[in-house]
Amino acid sequence: MASVIAIVSMIVTALVLSNAALSDMKQEALAQQQSNLRAKQILVGNTVSSATIQDLQNQVTSIDEVLNLIDAIADQTNLLALNAANERHFYH
Repeated sequence: MASVIAIVSMIVTALVLSNAALSDMKQEALAQQQSNLRAKQILVGNTVSSATIQDLQNQVTSIDEVLNLIDAIADQTNLLALNAANERHFYH
């Protein structure tokens, strides 16, 4: 009879240890899932940041084109003003 009790006791101990190990594995799996979720959130954030940076680069390029056009117009205006001043000086 003592051997049956000892066997049952060992089985219960094994089940308790097995249950504890299973609980630890579940916690580790949950921690890994949370880590994966954070990594995905970072990846999405980086993707959004990359898209935002590309949009800003496109806007900077557009602004640069407008500034170049303004600069070209200013150069032409200065040439016209210089030409008009020369003509006034020549005819007066």
